[in-house]
Amino acid sequence: MARKSRKRTGDDRVSEYVDSPMMTQRLQYGRELTARIQGNYGTYRTRVLVGRASDGRCTCPSEVRPCKHVLALEATWQSHPDTFFELEEVLEELTDQSRAQLIEMIAQMALAAPESLVACGVEEFAFDDEIID
Repeated sequence: MARKSRKRTGDDRVSEYVDSPMMTQRLQYGRELTARIQGNYGTYRTRVLVGRASDGRCTCPSEVRPCKHVLALEATWQSHPDTFFELEEVLEELTDQSRAQLIEMIAQMALAAPESLVACGVEEFAFDDEIID
């Protein structure tokens, strides 16, 4: 008896990531979401504005946009918003820090994640598809 092969649909490819252990470091700030996603070819940083998946960004090599990671990130937010860390809480606590303390924190963040220097306008650390505003 011949075995039927089942081709995975786009929905299947997205659903495997939705609220899965492959999606970590889920962060929400205002309407912006970001997460690290363990994909088929590496770990990707994925960002999306809620309701704007078509404008989402991902460091994966897919030529399809929005990619499955962007769609999964937004779907996870829709179904499990409580699994996202709210950045606003941390930012409120930072208002009590001195300038020197904030600079030291930025230095530690840059050492841990050099790509974060993009927020300071250091374009050399941008991912290839990242736009500097």
